[in-house]
Parts: sequence; C-alpha cells; structure tokens
Amino acid sequence: MGDEPDRRKMLERLFAFMEERGTPIVAVPTISKIAVDLFRLYLIVKDFGGMVEVCVAHVSVCVKCHITLQ
Repeated sequence: MGDEPDRRKMLERLFAFMEERGTPIVAVPTISKIAVDLFRLYLIVKDFGGMVEVCVAHVSVCVKCHITLQ
C-alpha cells in the first residue's frame, strides 16, 4: 500500500460504502486483467474532472492508459 496520507481513509470509506450497499469488494479489481489501485484510479478520475466528466467526455480510455502506465 502506498504512503499517501489520504489513501487508507479513502479505501476504508469505499470498502464500508460497498459493504453497506450489499456489494462488498471481495477480490482485487481489474481492468483488462491488470490489477487496479483504487486510490490511484480515484485520483486519476478526479484529475479528469470526476466520474461524470470521464463518462461524458469518453476519456475512459485515457484513464485506463494512466492506470497501466504508472
């Protein structure tokens, strides 16, 4: 796990949220069979303007590239 100050807090909130809604994260998330660092994904999507912007602008391919190249 990285040493970013907000990493643990964000991941704890995400896991709690997913558990509360009845869809806990029980396996390592992947994109194209590559393990995804959820905190890095969060930061990259945030840098692109958030989930809505990523979806509307169809930059999900760019997000995937950022995840796999870093």
